[in-house]
Amino acid sequence: MSFHLQSMNRRPDHIKNGHDEWYTKKETYDYLNQKFGPFTLDPFAHELSHLCPRYYTKEQDAFQQDWGRNKAFCNPPYSLVERAISYTIMNHYEAWFLTNAATDNRWFHRWIAPHCDELYFFRGKLYFDENPAEKRKRLLAKYKANFCEEMMKIENPAPRPSIFFHIPNSDATFGDKKWGVLYRNLKEELATKPAAYHLQ
Repeated sequence: MSFHLQSMNRRPDHIKNGHDEWYTKKETYDYLNQKFGPFTLDPFAHELSHLCPRYYTKEQDAFQQDWGRNKAFCNPPYSLVERAISYTIMNHYEAWFLTNAATDNRWFHRWIAPHCDELYFFRGKLYFDENPAEKRKRLLAKYKANFCEEMMKIENPAPRPSIFFHIPNSDATFGDKKWGVLYRNLKEELATKPAAYHLQ
């Protein structure tokens, strides 16, 4: 899940439809939770669509909270990715991050490459959910009298490939790192051979 706060980054990595609040689809979350969970904290959540038993909303502000010994699932807004990762590392929290594969950005090489101990690329682009109220408002403004409810079912592919990586609560050494590939959901993985693999 995600919400928008003041960015720590010099510029947002990606803004689509005027905002960077994009929500993890439940089938994606269920797939990742089955393979890497159970996750117990959703720090960047919405009151109506949180994924974990414990969560923080925009009003609660994850950066002002003690995440404790939870295994967090983080899908922060694009404009908060660097701040969220650095906050996790500096406070020695454990978290799995779902974000864009911005290997060309400085925050990838400053925070992810040195500190993660597992990193996975997805086969194909993931789809994310948009806040329903914002989506309806945007589509009504764009299509006016031609708007119909079927438009609400249009899915939003990520603008860039995605990665899923683990930040442990202590620094991992280079020799401990695991790299690999994931499918977009369990159904796709079961239908495709060979299954997701690890590169040691």
